[in-house]
Amino acid sequence: MNEKDVLILNERHKEIRINAAAQCKASVKKEHLNFKLGITVVILTTIAGMSIFTSTVGTGQNDIIRIITGVISFLAALLASLQTFLRYSERSNQHHDAAVKYDYLRKRVEHLLNYPPDNKNDIENRLKEIDRDFNLLRRESPNTPDQIWQNVKKEYSNDEYIDKLVNLINKKSDRRLEQGKI
Repeated sequence: MNEKDVLILNERHKEIRINAAAQCKASVKKEHLNFKLGITVVILTTIAGMSIFTSTVGTGQNDIIRIITGVISFLAALLASLQTFLRYSERSNQHHDAAVKYDYLRKRVEHLLNYPPDNKNDIENRLKEIDRDFNLLRRESPNTPDQIWQNVKKEYSNDEYIDKLVNLINKKSDRRLEQGKI
């Protein structure tokens, strides 16, 4: 493998690691948003249910209680609708799947760097395969929010940070595998 091939592979490796980290971070963010929204919906529907129950039990119904109960019920329905529309859980899984695919591609690049074939044609063919797969993966992957993308690119200079995200990808994959989601 010549010096130019090594430079190309190292640059591709860097791009792949950034993409994997960004997808992983986006997955975690969407998972947290889904959790927060879900908890809020559960709390509001519980309060609304309790308010409706207590307002019907008493003999004198207070108009303020009925108005508050109506507002809470409306907010709970609105947030439940938003949760369905925004699909944070599904989007989190899409980002995670993309991160896993990027991580697999990263490992292929590392393998090629560590164990280069002797034949120049084999090297060129593998480079073309990696570029093809990388471009396909970028087209198929969900868009990463700009703020996450910029933060990951900025933090990329710290390899320890990237390694932590790669470990996070692997842990989440193991958890999803145990749950039968993969």
